[in-house]
Amino acid sequence: MDEKLRQVNQKRLDALENIIENHARTERHVERFADWISDEANDSTTEKQKNREENIKNLENAILRADH
Repeated sequence: MDEKLRQVNQKRLDALENIIENHARTERHVERFADWISDEANDSTTEKQKNREENIKNLENAILRADH
């Protein structure tokens, strides 16, 4: 693997780690504060989580395909 590809993959891995951490943190907050979250905030959070899940899939696929 050449150096440029290695650097790109490292950035992708860093981004993936960040998104996964944000997703997990949000899940914990939702569980902890579920009784106090408004419907609007809950809808917004659900949408953010779906976007994060899609980004996770995209980054995973990009990392796996990068070697080919």
